[in-house]
Amino acid sequence: MNTLKARDILIHYGDDYDLKKFNSKLYVKRNIKSEIRKHNISTIPNMVVAKINAIIDRVMVVFDVYIPPGQFNFGITILKDDDEVNQKFKEIYNKDVDYIAFYSRKQEMIFLSSRHSKLSVVTHEIGHAIAEMHFRPNSPSRALHEVIAQFAEKNIYD
Repeated sequence: MNTLKARDILIHYGDDYDLKKFNSKLYVKRNIKSEIRKHNISTIPNMVVAKINAIIDRVMVVFDVYIPPGQFNFGITILKDDDEVNQKFKEIYNKDVDYIAFYSRKQEMIFLSSRHSKLSVVTHEIGHAIAEMHFRPNSPSRALHEVIAQFAEKNIYD
C-alpha cells in the first residue's frame, strides 16, 4: 500500500492506476474547485490530497463544526473496486454486503472503491467520519448517522 497525507489523515491506495482512477472519478466544481485552484498542483497525488482537504473543509462548514488540526482521527483507504470494498467489510464485520464505500467506526477508516469515487460518495463517507469525531463519545444512532452523512452529501455545494 502507498500512502499520502491530507491534513492529519492518511490516504492509503494500492497503485498509481487506482489513484489516477479515483482522482478522475472525483470530479469537483464551483466552491471546491476554486479552493483547489489556489494551490499549484502538478501531480495526481497532490490533486487527490487537495480535493480531500477541500471536501473535509466543506463538510465542516456544512455541519457548522470545527475540528482543529491534530484532532482528525480517521483515514481513507482507496480500494480497486466494489469487490474489494465488500471483502474488506466482510473481513471487519463478518457480513456480506453490496457496498461501493463505507466508514468503519471500528477501524476509524473510510473504504472507497476507486471506480465509484464520485463527490457525493466521498462526501457522504467523510460526513460519517466527521460526525463520529464531533459527537464522540456519544455517537448518534446508526439511523441518525446516516441522515447526517446524507445532509453533508446533499449540501456540499451550498
